[in-house]
Amino acid sequence: MEIPISGDVFRRALQISADLWNHPEVSGEERHASSLLLFNAAAFGFRTAAELDGIPNAFLAAWDTEGEEEQLQIAGTAGEAAAGNAPEEAAGAEGEGGAALRTASAGRIPTVAFLAEYDALPGYGSLSPDGSGSAHACGHNWIAAAAFAAAVSLKKAAEKRKAEDPSFRARILLLGTPAEETWGAKIKMAEDRVFSSLGIDAAFECHLSGRPGTCFENRMLAQAEIVYTFHGKASHAAAHPEDGINALDAVNLAFQGIACLRQQVLPDTKLHGIITEGGTACNVIPDRTVMDYYVRSGKKDYLENVVERVNNCARGAALMTGCTVEIRRNAFTFYDIRNNASLIRRALEKLPGAAERAAQSEGLRAEEREDLTADAGRIRQDSVFGAVSGDIGNVSYDVPAFYGVFSTAPVSCGADVHDREYVAVTDSAYAHALLAEAASVMAETAWDVLTDRAFRESVRRDFERGILTE
Repeated sequence: MEIPISGDVFRRALQISADLWNHPEVSGEERHASSLLLFNAAAFGFRTAAELDGIPNAFLAAWDTEGEEEQLQIAGTAGEAAAGNAPEEAAGAEGEGGAALRTASAGRIPTVAFLAEYDALPGYGSLSPDGSGSAHACGHNWIAAAAFAAAVSLKKAAEKRKAEDPSFRARILLLGTPAEETWGAKIKMAEDRVFSSLGIDAAFECHLSGRPGTCFENRMLAQAEIVYTFHGKASHAAAHPEDGINALDAVNLAFQGIACLRQQVLPDTKLHGIITEGGTACNVIPDRTVMDYYVRSGKKDYLENVVERVNNCARGAALMTGCTVEIRRNAFTFYDIRNNASLIRRALEKLPGAAERAAQSEGLRAEEREDLTADAGRIRQDSVFGAVSGDIGNVSYDVPAFYGVFSTAPVSCGADVHDREYVAVTDSAYAHALLAEAASVMAETAWDVLTDRAFRESVRRDFERGILTE
């Protein structure tokens, strides 16, 4: 079934994208973004609740065919998240620090969810539209607007079907998931089983990319962040160096050990870090140094093996220098993504029609219209060797998930997400057309999940078998 993005929905989605682009908020500060999306979801007939799973600036918007008889039962918590940081107390404890979410009929009403991200990035100086220094160089303004357009468009189709067939049942969710660029709110939600507790049969999210070609078979690296603090003993570096214990030597040795480790791990493993504290004066033996490391690998289980080996490099460096070392791991670990073959195949079937309709969007030059439709036929398969990390991976371990990436290559001229040159791309006319395309692909694939029991069961089987398309 075709689900075009109607004019009123498309205009509202573009307003949302532009508003978020012009008011960038970094992780932990997305108050305006969350309120904006909640307001618009309510305006289009969704029931809304703020602070989903006890997370500030997260939200849930829900609509279903059963109306008031099937209200979502939501019990949140008082969990807090400091600006840009994960809730400290939420380090995986079951039954505490999480939220209990249930529906009156979870598992009985076919349910789909669209995931909105909306945090911006810091450090863009004069490119920031509001002078804050922050900007949407990763296109989360676009992600949020596309998720909104898909949810509302699908709701309209479901309302029409319900009017024709009173026995039709469906639930549509729009979830606000902040802090993707830092600690990853979806990680906590997945650990607290938010997605499965809501009875979600499939979750959908799309992203922009400067790489050529559309990609629905994406790779993501599992990732852990670890902070190492070395403690030594200060002394005068010239008068009494023999009395000191050099914590900077420990950091340097740890870096060298980790550099040697790179040869002995799987090729999809990436180790990269920085020294955040390296001493205070050249004539003082440093008594405290700190390094922050990201450890990434293609599979979350193998990641744990590498993490322990990196920890051992730090422990060995401390032993060699006479220092002590504190090892502090971020409470939340990003998972690799489990692609769902059934969702990918169905979304690819929807892509050509969605691209043809999107090419008619206003503001596109003739050559851009041609590029957009041609790009729907240039399907690329992502490589784990160029992969990054994202909290959508954690979602894919809790419920079936689809993650589509749409290319801005014809207009971004080699720039990619997070590049300074990409800021102008994420709310451009070409991005607007891709928004309509992505929203249609998500909505039409989600419609099949809601209406086709055999397809829904196929999606579930792929999930349960842990199928990764080759």
